[in-house]
Amino acid sequence: MSHRSVQMRRSAFTTSTPSAPNDLAVTIDTVKEECGFPTSDTDQDSLFRSLITQAQNYVEEAAREFLRPVTVTEKIDAFPEGKIPIRLSRPCRSLTNVTYVDENGATQTVSASNYSTWLTHTPPLISAKGSTPWPTTSSDELAAVTITYESGPASVSAAKPALLQAVILICKETWQKGDRNDLAIPPQAKDMIAIASGRGAN
Repeated sequence: MSHRSVQMRRSAFTTSTPSAPNDLAVTIDTVKEECGFPTSDTDQDSLFRSLITQAQNYVEEAAREFLRPVTVTEKIDAFPEGKIPIRLSRPCRSLTNVTYVDENGATQTVSASNYSTWLTHTPPLISAKGSTPWPTTSSDELAAVTITYESGPASVSAAKPALLQAVILICKETWQKGDRNDLAIPPQAKDMIAIASGRGAN
């Protein structure tokens, strides 16, 4: 049984992030200094790590882009109809592959020669090349198409400075507030995220 949708209606993705300490967008010592905490005191490092992780997760979700090198595995229900391009949900630095479950239930890889990409577009696009449409997928699979790609900067140091500064501001505001389990998002951080992501400040 086959399946073809006019447009993608369902999309979900998982990520694989770098291991510690490269999983943090800003260093623990940087946040300590901003919070007026001595960098030589390491007793609270686990708390600062948790704070940074929460703040960068917030910024990445709000900006819809990653601050660290990330491998994204994105799944969609089926290929779009005909020549309609696939729209990725996050920025794409490089495309690894496109796979799908065919009508017989077997996993196949779409040859790179059969599609073209526009990765600098917002959102990134993948389009079937020439007169050949996208393959037909199995209707028994809820997420029959998988796109694997690299997202985020090539290194943490290449992340947008405004987004990194937003992480620091959120950490500082939350630390000073005293309740480290409830992120405090200052208006300046929101403005930085909006401008850096191209949406403008409110």
